[in-house]
Amino acid sequence: MKKHINTLFLLLLGMFAFSCSNPDVDPVYNPDNVKASVLGSIDSSYTLTSDLASDTLVTFKFTEANFSNLKLAVQYTLYVDLADSSFANKKSLGTTTDISASIPVTVSKLNSVLLALGAEAGTSTAVEFEVVAEVLGESSTLSSFTALSSNTVSSTITPYSTDIVYPSIWVIGDYCGWSFDTSQHLYSYTQDEVNYEGVIDFGTSAANGFKINGAGNWSDSNVNWGVDGSVTAPSSEASSITLIASGSSGNITCYSKRFYKFSFNNSSLLLKQMYGFDQLGIVGTGVGSWTDDVVMSFDSSTQEFYVDITLATGLIKFRTDASWTLNFGGADGTLVAGGDNIAVTAGTYRITVNLNNSNGLIYTVE
Repeated sequence: MKKHINTLFLLLLGMFAFSCSNPDVDPVYNPDNVKASVLGSIDSSYTLTSDLASDTLVTFKFTEANFSNLKLAVQYTLYVDLADSSFANKKSLGTTTDISASIPVTVSKLNSVLLALGAEAGTSTAVEFEVVAEVLGESSTLSSFTALSSNTVSSTITPYSTDIVYPSIWVIGDYCGWSFDTSQHLYSYTQDEVNYEGVIDFGTSAANGFKINGAGNWSDSNVNWGVDGSVTAPSSEASSITLIASGSSGNITCYSKRFYKFSFNNSSLLLKQMYGFDQLGIVGTGVGSWTDDVVMSFDSSTQEFYVDITLATGLIKFRTDASWTLNFGGADGTLVAGGDNIAVTAGTYRITVNLNNSNGLIYTVE
């Protein structure tokens, strides 16, 4: 009997020793035992040209990050910023969860991002790149794992002059006949391809339903965002809705006005209604009245408001639904909600208003 007890004791002791020495059994995250990716070198300089816009300029290669030898789902994001800025204004150039795939960057993508960062077309600009590894998935508490930044890789790049092309997603619904070709978009003005916003003209059919789509087709259910039919339906004119990614997600039908300014985060799947209205008008001495609005039209191709008008020398402001609840003023082409009256001089003009980018509300009088 004693022999059997001793044998059992030795067996249990051996199992305990194995579990303590085997990293695959009950692994523990140690922030002091991590290793960031190493980003490979690239050419010291590049000159971007519009005739090669769709070509891949460079494929950024990097090593796998090590999170204390734990087997985790990791997302790698390639960032760029102007040199000597400590990546304070960094913008994403792409992500991957496949370390073998690396991250290819096209000429047009890099060109648009550099212009958005403030680089001047035709001028050689010093820039820096890094890869940041972040833990994904339900297996982690996320906050327990510190994102790991790679080494910095430098280059000088000369961009070309063009309109900035922002990443976009589709707002598709009854208003456009459920056609991707005629749908309007939300744009990632931060270029992070996570946060999107824009003004959508639903005409008279917002209540008939729409969805958000990240692919421009129905083939990928992971970027087909709609309401979750298994929970309470969103309230009328909901300030926010958490969508789901599914081919069976429902249409969004809780809005009834013509125009809506929406923001959408494709990570949290939170759709926010920033404001909604039925018309944008101009009032002031420049148009002859502070009470009778000159209603502006909407160009769905540019998603901006416009009107051709003869002005008197005076002042104007823009407001929604013939009310001062939401109004815009400013100066020098920049709009601010509730801003100052805008001075205009007599003449015939086309006036445009673009409310898509919350950090860049603009108007023109030309």
